[in-house]
Amino acid sequence: MNRCLRAGTGLIVAMLCGAALAGPLPDYKVVPVLTLAPGGDKLVPRAINNRGDVLGIRSGWGTAAFVDRGGTLSWLPSLGGIDTNGGDIDDAGDVAYAAATADGWMHAALYRNGQVIDLAPLPRLSSSAGAISASGRFIVGDTSCAGCAPDAAGFDGRGGLVDLGTLGGSSRAWDVNDAGQAVGIAYRAGDPAPRAFLSQNGVMTDLGDFGGNNAGAVAINGAGVVAGGADDASHLSHAFLYRDGAMIDLGTLYPNRSTAATALNDTGMVVGIGTYASISDTAFVWRDGVMMDLNALLDPASGWRIDDARGINDIGQIAAHGCNAGLGVCGVLRLDPLVPVPEPGTVAMLAAGLAGLALLALSEMAGRRGRVA
Repeated sequence: MNRCLRAGTGLIVAMLCGAALAGPLPDYKVVPVLTLAPGGDKLVPRAINNRGDVLGIRSGWGTAAFVDRGGTLSWLPSLGGIDTNGGDIDDAGDVAYAAATADGWMHAALYRNGQVIDLAPLPRLSSSAGAISASGRFIVGDTSCAGCAPDAAGFDGRGGLVDLGTLGGSSRAWDVNDAGQAVGIAYRAGDPAPRAFLSQNGVMTDLGDFGGNNAGAVAINGAGVVAGGADDASHLSHAFLYRDGAMIDLGTLYPNRSTAATALNDTGMVVGIGTYASISDTAFVWRDGVMMDLNALLDPASGWRIDDARGINDIGQIAAHGCNAGLGVCGVLRLDPLVPVPEPGTVAMLAAGLAGLALLALSEMAGRRGRVA
């Protein structure tokens, strides 16, 4: 019988099983997606969807975006030019990104059903699709003209643009959820400090900071929780979550070192980047108030060291970058949890089941009291 059911009855059952659901952060195994010898082209992870498809970028003389689907790697097409630059991937495997046109401009693009669609086919206009919602319903990014600063924008899929609002200066949108809420970085008029924003129904809201006047929002989940990084008064960046109108400090991995969140999932897990030495980066994962260096959750015998994490899906798989000195390679990796993280729907069903057990136990206790009386 399950330990939770043996432990007791009523509310005790619910509390013990709830604690078991939260549990410690899982250990991970490393699955290489694309690796190269260090010192040449650079490989950067961008996103991972709930099927485990990983989006990344190879940069050298130019940039090329790629997708790994179940171990099959494919390169995203351009719009007649050379470069492509990765943005985001939805749960159907559709990719929103930036692709070069024949005349050298970068345009926001959507790769769907084997075809590439120009989302902003306007002359002398540069654009980029930075994010697509999980269902593919919303796409956001930015646009700019020759000599113009970028403006955050949504793309309606038919060549039209959607206004995301302004804080008075330039802006870029970096993520969007299926409610159409977008987040990113924006500037106020005459202020060089970047600000974290949340845009909803064309209204852009400044999310604040920790006293350092610099912040950026990079991710938003289905519940409208926002993640990013914000400076404190000493200009040290701290990873944050923004929910219920308040910015929550997730802290730092090491004293006097910075952190910034890069992605979060619908279960509330966060990944990001931190520093532990003056020139060295590392990646972290956070859940339920606990922040851990991802390298502490790997088998040391694997030889991998993770220095970047840019995406996490709802079963806890992570899109990351790392190097293996023994193999002489660096590259884009997928980190798979050895113990799967319950998906939001599974957690909800378990919670409902525990509530039912609690009510049943209370009823039995009441029956026993009646018989004793």
